[in-house]
Amino acid sequence: MTPEALKGLKVVDFSWIIAGPLTTRVLANYGATVIKVESTLRLDAERANPPFRNGIPGVNTSAYFTIYNTNKLGMGLNLKHPKAKQVSMELVKWCDVMIENYTPGVMAKFGLDYESVKKIKPDIIMVSSSSYGQDGPYANLPGLGHHTSAMAGFPHFTGWPDAHFPQRIGAYCDIITPYYSVAAILAALSRRRKTGQGCYIDIGLYESGVTFLAPAMLEYQLNNNLGGRRGNRDDNAVPHGVFQCQGNERWLAIAVGSEEEWQAFCKVSGHPEWTIDSHFATFAARKKNEDMLERLISEWTKDHTSEDLFTLLNKAGVKAGMVQSAPDLLNDPQMQHRNFWWFQDHPEAGPHHVIGEGAVLSKTPAEQYMNSPCLGEHTSQICTEILKMPEEQFVDLLADGVFE
Repeated sequence: MTPEALKGLKVVDFSWIIAGPLTTRVLANYGATVIKVESTLRLDAERANPPFRNGIPGVNTSAYFTIYNTNKLGMGLNLKHPKAKQVSMELVKWCDVMIENYTPGVMAKFGLDYESVKKIKPDIIMVSSSSYGQDGPYANLPGLGHHTSAMAGFPHFTGWPDAHFPQRIGAYCDIITPYYSVAAILAALSRRRKTGQGCYIDIGLYESGVTFLAPAMLEYQLNNNLGGRRGNRDDNAVPHGVFQCQGNERWLAIAVGSEEEWQAFCKVSGHPEWTIDSHFATFAARKKNEDMLERLISEWTKDHTSEDLFTLLNKAGVKAGMVQSAPDLLNDPQMQHRNFWWFQDHPEAGPHHVIGEGAVLSKTPAEQYMNSPCLGEHTSQICTEILKMPEEQFVDLLADGVFE
């Protein structure tokens, strides 16, 4: 059954990879009708990313693709075909929201830029999610989340102090930008409800990423301090690190931020004498002797399981978290209780779990009601039932290769 929160919202998704599809996945998971437009001539690149069912690559066997495309209808449409324009315009007329995440200028080549589509649908809300936004000296540069995460400055702070190079953190901007996009879309829908007017939303991954480094920017501006790589350490907590536990590759993250927590930590770890030891009695002393303290804590944690210490420390009011693997997460009781993992029995990608949504709405929660689409799976349904295209017209366009 379709979730109620965004039921009735109509979205056309021309995007690919992560930043666009994750945005529309959130909308779809809360009930919006999302039509994902693809072509055999230009597949969503995630269809080529592993893991694949039985290790065999195929356009419909990537479980990576299914993560970002639950609850969507899939349509094949070759935008380069001369007759595709009439179909894309019908999609524009139908939708409330249209989203794309190509390099600026690509959609204009197909007559699908904002100035063109608003002539067909004046109150449309269009979202362009690109690496650097639609204007400025970097606007037309190609890029993915990995590049923009570097540009935004994250690797400057990731890695160990004695390393000669920063550590990459992956496509971080690709993952955080969609939630800015969703917020902007909901704000635009609220405005449209009041004014009847649509709008254009221009969102850059680069800028979204930089917002997460505001404290570092302020530290530089106020104190001329560039910061840098510090491994797992933090200015406001000590100990603050990841400590090896009993077993193969079992670790526990511990963060002690107050004197009360430090007192509790010393008690549960069996070292109450640390509270009066001159090396550790104060925060400043602990920070000065952090190497020594971490060695002593590691001697304690290595003889215990991460599960036992996680329970022990949290019960005492000390912040601690297990470093969990994939099987740990799938079986985590908190995740299961919150219904975070959704099971998808995909006809080609096979049975597997996909991620749900982190926000639980009390009255209208997100739900899975459709598998991620196979390539062009719903083309006929979309054209004849949603766009009300005559059967004869659909067959003619199909024969002409419009829906490749």
